[in-house]
Amino acid sequence: MDAKAESQRTAGPSVPVLDPGSGTLQCGGTVATLRPKTLAVLVLLMERRGAVVSPDVLRGAVWGRRHGNDNGPKQCIRELRKILGDDSIPRRFIETVGLYGYRYLGGIEMVGEHARRDRSSHGARRNVETAPFVGRENELNRLSTITLDTASGQGAVVLITGEAGAGKTALVDAFLSRHEAAGDSWIARAQCAPNQGPREPYGPLLELISRLSEAPVGRVLTKIIRDRAPTLFAQLPNVFGARETGRRDAQPTGIAPTRLLRELVEVFYSLDRHRPGMLVIEDIHWADTSTLAWISACASQREAGRLIVICTCRSDELVGDNRAVMETVHELRRSPAFHEVKLAGLGADAIRAYLESRFPVHAFPPSLAPQLAQRTEGHALFVASLVETWLAEGLLREESGKWAIAGSTAELMRTIPARANEVIDFQISKLTQIELDILTAGSIAGSEFAVATISGGAFDEETIEQQCENLARRRLFVQRSGVSSWPDGTVTANYIFTHALYHEAIYSHTPPVIRQKWHQRIGDRLETAYRDRVVEIAALLATHFERAGDIPRAVTNHQQAAETALKRGAARESVSRLRHALDLLQTEPDGEARKREELRLQTQLGAALMIAEGFASPSVVAAYGRAQDISLELADSVALLPTLYGLWNYHLTRADFSLAQPLAGRLYALARQAETDRVDAFFAHNVVGTTHWLTGRLPEAEPHIDAVVSSYDIERDSDNAASFGEDPGVVGNMYGAIVHQLRADSHAAEQHVTRGMKIATSLEHPFGMAQMLWAGALVARERADIKLTLQRARQLIRCCRDNEVEFWLSGGFIFEGWASVAASGTASGITRIREGIERWCRDGTRLTLPLAFAILADACLRLGRQEEAREALDCALGHVHRSGECWYKAEIHRLSGLVEIGQGGRAASERAASEIGLAIRTAQDQGARLLEVRAMATFRDSAKSVASYVTRRGAQGGEAI
Repeated sequence: MDAKAESQRTAGPSVPVLDPGSGTLQCGGTVATLRPKTLAVLVLLMERRGAVVSPDVLRGAVWGRRHGNDNGPKQCIRELRKILGDDSIPRRFIETVGLYGYRYLGGIEMVGEHARRDRSSHGARRNVETAPFVGRENELNRLSTITLDTASGQGAVVLITGEAGAGKTALVDAFLSRHEAAGDSWIARAQCAPNQGPREPYGPLLELISRLSEAPVGRVLTKIIRDRAPTLFAQLPNVFGARETGRRDAQPTGIAPTRLLRELVEVFYSLDRHRPGMLVIEDIHWADTSTLAWISACASQREAGRLIVICTCRSDELVGDNRAVMETVHELRRSPAFHEVKLAGLGADAIRAYLESRFPVHAFPPSLAPQLAQRTEGHALFVASLVETWLAEGLLREESGKWAIAGSTAELMRTIPARANEVIDFQISKLTQIELDILTAGSIAGSEFAVATISGGAFDEETIEQQCENLARRRLFVQRSGVSSWPDGTVTANYIFTHALYHEAIYSHTPPVIRQKWHQRIGDRLETAYRDRVVEIAALLATHFERAGDIPRAVTNHQQAAETALKRGAARESVSRLRHALDLLQTEPDGEARKREELRLQTQLGAALMIAEGFASPSVVAAYGRAQDISLELADSVALLPTLYGLWNYHLTRADFSLAQPLAGRLYALARQAETDRVDAFFAHNVVGTTHWLTGRLPEAEPHIDAVVSSYDIERDSDNAASFGEDPGVVGNMYGAIVHQLRADSHAAEQHVTRGMKIATSLEHPFGMAQMLWAGALVARERADIKLTLQRARQLIRCCRDNEVEFWLSGGFIFEGWASVAASGTASGITRIREGIERWCRDGTRLTLPLAFAILADACLRLGRQEEAREALDCALGHVHRSGECWYKAEIHRLSGLVEIGQGGRAASERAASEIGLAIRTAQDQGARLLEVRAMATFRDSAKSVASYVTRRGAQGGEAI
């Protein structure tokens, strides 16, 4: 032990006991007399339990502003750890938090006069960490029961509901305190913030991960994310470093909506398997839809686990206009893993217990608690704020060691306003000007704010921190919430409003002009602090600049936030943010700058809409159509390329070749004339090559396939394709596989399937994976490989369902249905094919319908259902003639010949010969060697009457085969 600390052996309690009056710390059988400064350091840490206290704050509080020993705090901590036996990691009592300071974790009991003063003479102004918690024992016990139930391996999602100020956060605090003391679970907590505009997808969950990464389980969490969550890994440059995550963060078109969701579920449940955990997400009525989807996914999780997710929500949000939360809770209530805890108002007994806890020695009349309960309806925050107001006004006084009311109970009741908000308004009116100015700036920064964010104007950081500490000690408006570190090296203290009602009240009291100035100042400060990492806080910057009236920077940050949302698989949030940015842009003066910004936003919106709503959505053509108009007005041929690609894709998906073909030619000519980059050229080749394939000009498609596939490099070319909505390497290999299979080159076709799948997988792009699985199933079927067709069809269905890729799901159904018929003659396969066709047409998609109906006809023929096959082929030919999509026309005629052969008779034989002959000639004209060989084999294998008829036509001078 330190030479300045005296100790003696005695039989003592197992829990360390501090008596500040005598300056002794008793630990086990040892009683140590602490040096005065070591005692002061420990008391200060205990007063700020859970908060990180920096060495500078300790030096200022204990050594004063005079130059003390710079190593003084470290020396005191070393002495305390030695006395407490707190030498091993993880620490039990006092932990070191990086370079930021020290945090008291609890576990030491304080006794003696100092502890009594905290409850009595400082009386009503107790520390916020020891706030009275009353009237919620039933709810607290229920939460404990749920925790015990999860020990069997079934996780839980708990929703605590109540009106604003009912005590939801206090209940969570009390519950977590029990488990923090036990130390057998990891715990992380995040809060959703109010935001009038679009919200950042998965924002609270990414915050939870960031906090857990610094906790004792951080090393395990990091390994889990690296090994099992590559998409999530790319979203966390602030945790893993921008250089390490940068390659994956540059995904071209974003991920599917459920991929990141699945990874987030997997990460937390994997961490839970390592050690039981609890996650708290407060105020989910302000949560983004992606976070709400994650909560629902946790409730429906079937995998064994002990993870407990606790959410809080205002009860009025469950019956109002907040549709996303209402639908989420409705879905949660159907899960056996869901538990709802509803908080009603506090009763008279609870309020009596609260008063006795706050004022242990008092002479309050017995009627005070019942009347207070009646007048406030047991509203917890109302009661607490009212008591603080009575104290400040001297309506509660300490006389002769007892607390009493000044005047009668009736007079006291008359001071109670009708609403809790009026009490808060009164508290605001009693603030000093400097306190109000600092809280005003903090409220504009957010429900939680960093001191450095609002410093630099009238007040420096030290003044702000002193004022906030003073408010926290008086339990007014804010409390300490740790520290934060910014990319520019700034380390700053954080404070949080103790309730959303306080934050809302302060913000609403601020004149609009003051708000606007502070939003601009805060946005500027954060932008400077984050430098080249501003994309990480783009959503926050967008809000500040928008409210500051700085529309150009607001639009820029909304666009960056939309790009981030797309990378997280939140396509609809991306669309919402882009549309909001476009609305803001309309308030700017018209001119070339505004037009160019709108062109960029409309092009990005079109790409996001293709993922969110599908290629055939009218919204897609509206976005790209507007972008085309602006491109032409600005004479910007380079910007026009992705716009034309989007329009071509829309018309192609709807099989409108009368519009798609001219667009393809125009795009290709433009790409050759303009000085475009490699990616633009790749897309131009893909547009022309795909059009050639679908219109039956297979040899003409091959040079375009080779131009892309032979030159494409994933490292060099994938990052620049965001504005097109697809990856050129995937697209080139997709239609390249089909063309080469039709050309009877199965080896080349399989090479394309393998190559394209590798690209899509490397990019973690489920839409591209689905594209390649669809093409893979098609080429396998054309080779009559039933087993491989079924395998790829089922992989396609699973890929689409897991990642919400609706567009290709229909194709999976069609190929799966055909394979089941071909393999075992299962009639249900017909139903499956019809289901696929129906889904395919539902959103206006018409592309490849001739193929789909031909597959249906083939399946019907295998089951002897001739008339159904004839009807399907009539539909197929109808689509060929209406659209011009004729690449599968030869096979449709061959199948039509088989239908006629099945009819029997001379007339049918003649029709069969005609259809098969037409199939052979069409295949020859198109260069579809595979279909030509197949049609000729059908001719050889058909009935003798057909062969005789064809031979006779030749002898009579007709056209022979």
